[in-house]
Amino acid sequence: MNSGELALSSGTVNSSKFGKLFSCPLDGHAYAQPLYVPNLAIPGNGMRNVIFVATERDSVFAFDADVSPCVQLWQASLIPPGSQAVPAPSPDFNSNDITPFIGITGTPVISLSSSYLYVVAKTINTAVSPAVYSQILYALDLASGQPRILQNGTLITIPGAAPSPFSALLENQRAALLLENGIVYVAYGSHRMKDSDQGLGDYHGWLFAYDASTLQQPAAFNVTPKGIQGGIWQSGGGPSGDSNHNIFVLTGDGPFDANLGGKVYSNSFLRIGMAGTLSVTDYFSPCDEATLGLADFGAGAPLLLPDSAGSSSMPHLMVSVSKSGSLYVVNRDNLGGYISGCPDSPSRVQTIAVGDGPVLSTPLFWNRAIYIAAGNGRLKSFPMLGGLLSASPSSQSVETLGPLGATPVVSSNGASNAIIWLIDSSGAHTFPVQSSPAILRAFDPSNSLNEIYNSGMAASRDAAGPAVKFTVPTVANGKVYVGTQTELDVYGLLH
Repeated sequence: MNSGELALSSGTVNSSKFGKLFSCPLDGHAYAQPLYVPNLAIPGNGMRNVIFVATERDSVFAFDADVSPCVQLWQASLIPPGSQAVPAPSPDFNSNDITPFIGITGTPVISLSSSYLYVVAKTINTAVSPAVYSQILYALDLASGQPRILQNGTLITIPGAAPSPFSALLENQRAALLLENGIVYVAYGSHRMKDSDQGLGDYHGWLFAYDASTLQQPAAFNVTPKGIQGGIWQSGGGPSGDSNHNIFVLTGDGPFDANLGGKVYSNSFLRIGMAGTLSVTDYFSPCDEATLGLADFGAGAPLLLPDSAGSSSMPHLMVSVSKSGSLYVVNRDNLGGYISGCPDSPSRVQTIAVGDGPVLSTPLFWNRAIYIAAGNGRLKSFPMLGGLLSASPSSQSVETLGPLGATPVVSSNGASNAIIWLIDSSGAHTFPVQSSPAILRAFDPSNSLNEIYNSGMAASRDAAGPAVKFTVPTVANGKVYVGTQTELDVYGLLH
């Protein structure tokens, strides 16, 4: 959310006044959301507004956020000697969910106080036999891209475990990183089996904690210590943290025994506390948990609502989604555990059918409404009053999105001039099939979600690079940044 946007409004965002300003070349697909830092001192370049982009070729780029043609300030390659980004698919990696290389997938996180960017890079060393897969957490200097704290980063693993239950080969660092109370949280799910919706191999859902100042690992949490699966992928959205330093994640399909006193938490909302170790302090799992199968939880990130959205009895609410096409509203102070027998009690959870395909994205809260764009559906707004979500949308777009839907974001000037932005990635295809351009779309929430702009309206000028699934735009200082397979596209006012 950007609530301090002065230049972009429904009066200025249209195909005659707004469009693509320039592009910056990338060396690989940008699944991670671009990150913006204003007024950053760059040695030899003075003060710059900077946009950071990470790619699947294990590169992090820093570009001047405003200058056309594009100015690259630095590029950091996070590939150890003898290694490379992971080719996919490959003989020991039967997956094509991310192709043709897997490197940096999850969105990095930035600490402005230390001027570090934290990022996880996946590589393979083929100089040894058998090949060795690694996943490494780095802290990069924002001004130069140089690794700090530990020059070679820190290997993500389980210390003392032989063999480690964490597989650098199988695990997919898809969720965005979270920096909370001096701790960097790194979540994992799985890669998808080739041409299937099933997770790859004997993976687990993991949440790792790393000290932001030392990169030492104080704790790690396994969603399925007995069994497998339970991945945390959230369509690229990250874990969430509240003012009490609780961490919230959603888990995917797999075994579940928490209702029997066990510690296996697939298909659940989890509230996790950090007190020397990571442990579940509360959870919610829906009444139909046992039959969800691949229509699992964990398809979007947890959305923590402001207290103003709740009620006097339940001020702290959380929203998320499932592949079954439902919105869930829960009380994050008392998540409700698991109760057999459906339907679920409204006192434990409010469940709303979105009415389209599976929801594979994270909702947006803006101006007392939840905005959501499900697969094969429209962008919809569901009003919220006194902690209760309307059972039907108050408005919806005319335009229909592709099978992946989209994660919307909002820009506004305080409470006015709001625009809902999203990237329509329905043109994303699996390599080597040619993808079509990503489409940046803008909607006016004050006018029945009327689409005021899309990058196909003046395609010869505004067409974006080839689409990447689950991507999210970044809006800052009058510009919109869109990551694609080949380039970062920068949109803004033309005159």
